[in-house]
Amino acid sequence: MINANRVTEMVKNSLFNDDEIIDGIPTTEPIKVNGIMHNIGFHKERLESHRDEVKAMLAELPLVISTRWWRRLFVSPNVYDQRR
Repeated sequence: MINANRVTEMVKNSLFNDDEIIDGIPTTEPIKVNGIMHNIGFHKERLESHRDEVKAMLAELPLVISTRWWRRLFVSPNVYDQRR
């Protein structure tokens, strides 16, 4: 079952920490995600560490939602939004 608290934990864990951003720029290349409300840059290694769990959660969603809509919202990398 998808747990909203766990999703929040994974997202927060996958963001860059303050010490990993210098002058508004991440110290390593981010995974860029263009979302509906915000554009986000995720830390590549930490995001990758959640791959299997995210895939399992997506597999629980109805097929109509888990294909096109979720990919656009969470997977389509485009623009990095600098954390302030």
